[in-house]
Amino acid sequence: MKKTIALTAVLLLIPAAVAFARVHGHEGRAAEPFAKLNGTGHELTADQRQQIDGFRAAFVKETSEWKLALREKKAELHAMLAARTPNREKTLAKQREVSDLRAQLGEKSLIFRLDVRSVLTPEQQALLPQHKGRGMHHRTMAGRSSAAENPPSR
Repeated sequence: MKKTIALTAVLLLIPAAVAFARVHGHEGRAAEPFAKLNGTGHELTADQRQQIDGFRAAFVKETSEWKLALREKKAELHAMLAARTPNREKTLAKQREVSDLRAQLGEKSLIFRLDVRSVLTPEQQALLPQHKGRGMHHRTMAGRSSAAENPPSR
C-alpha cells in the first residue's frame, strides 16, 4: 500500500516538474549570444545569415569541450567543498581552473559577438539588444536598478 501511494505521488509530481523545468532556464539556442538575430526586424541577407551561422557553428564547436570541462571542474569543486575538511590548496587550485575556463569562454563569446557585428550594417547593429549587465531584467541581484540608471532622489 505504501509503495503504491509513493509511486502515485511520484507519477503525479513528474508532470509538474517537467512543466516548471524551463521557467528560469535558457531556451535552446537562446542561451547563445545573438541567437535571436534572425528574428524580425533585422532583415538579414542570405550572405549575412550564412556568415553568422558559420560563426555560430565555429563558436559551438570551439567551446563545447570547454563547457563540458567547466561543468566537470565545477562538480569537482563542489565535491571538494562538501568534504568534511576540504584541502585548502587543492580547492583554491580547482577554483583557479574554473575561473580560467570561464575567462576562456568569455573571450570566445566576445570574439563571436564581434565577428557577428562585423557583418551587420549600422542599422542592424542599432537593433541589437543593449546589454546592461547581469541580474534579473538588467537589475542587480537585490532586484533594484543600478545607481547609475536610477540615482537616489533627494
